[in-house]
Order: sequence, then C-alpha cells, then structure tokens
Amino acid sequence: MPRPTKTAMEEGFLRSLWGEMAEIEDEYKRLVMINILPTARKGVISVQMCATAIQSDENGIIRNDKIAQVYPNASSVSFAGFLWSMARRLCDQVANVEEERRGVLKGRG
Repeated sequence: MPRPTKTAMEEGFLRSLWGEMAEIEDEYKRLVMINILPTARKGVISVQMCATAIQSDENGIIRNDKIAQVYPNASSVSFAGFLWSMARRLCDQVANVEEERRGVLKGRG
C-alpha cells in the first residue's frame, strides 16, 4: 500500500480536528474557539484553544476550559497535527470536568 502524501495526512489531521471540535460542541454544548497569537520569539506562535459553555450550569457558572501551547515546539508534528492534538486534549479535559460535575450532581440527588 502506498504511503499517504503529506497533503492527505494534513487533510486527515484537519478532519480529526473538526471531529474533536464537533464532539465538544455537540456532546458538551460548548463553543470552541482557537486563538493564534505571535510571541516575542521570531517564528513562534502561541495557540490558545478554549471551550466555553453555551449556558450556565446549575450554579449559574459558565464553564470555560482552555489550553495553550506554543508552536513549533519539541514535537516534530505538522501544524495540523499539532492543532488536532490540542483539540483532543481539550476534549479530554472537558469530558473529565463534565464527568466529575455529573458525578457530584448524582451524589446530591
């Protein structure tokens, strides 16, 4: 089987990024935003990804989970792969927070 082209690999990472963002939005009712900012170091950017709740929870709190990382970094992954990796970690973070919150609510009831 031939090796996938770099373009095909990038497209795969972008589809996976979209999938992670869609899961956060659909399953956890969050709005996902990605901010890309320049750093003081030439050629290095800071990427911030956050998932903000669309509605407040039972305590009136609007959840806003976020992660940030610089690119390029020690990993040798492409930028699309880097974004997918961040989205995967954000999705895990949101899932853990929601699971913990639901467990606390279940304990009260």
